Amino acid sequence: MIIKTVLILLLTVLALTGLPEALASPAYLGVFNTKYNTSGTRLDTCDVCHTTGANLNPCP
Repeated sequence: MIIKTVLILLLTVLALTGLPEALASPAYLGVFNTKYNTSGTRLDTCDVCHTTGANLNPCP
C-alpha cells in the first residue's frame, strides 16, 4: 500500500514538472551509423533526427 502511494506520488510529480523529450549525445550518431550502415551517406548527420528547434545538441 505504501509503495503504491509513493509510486503514484512520484509519477504525479514527474508529470507536473515535465520530462525531457529526448536525451541525445554526439556518440549516438556513431551507434546509428553502425546499426544502419549510414557512415559517409546523407544520413550521416544529426539532422536525421534533430530537424527543428533552436537548442539542438552539438553534432560531432
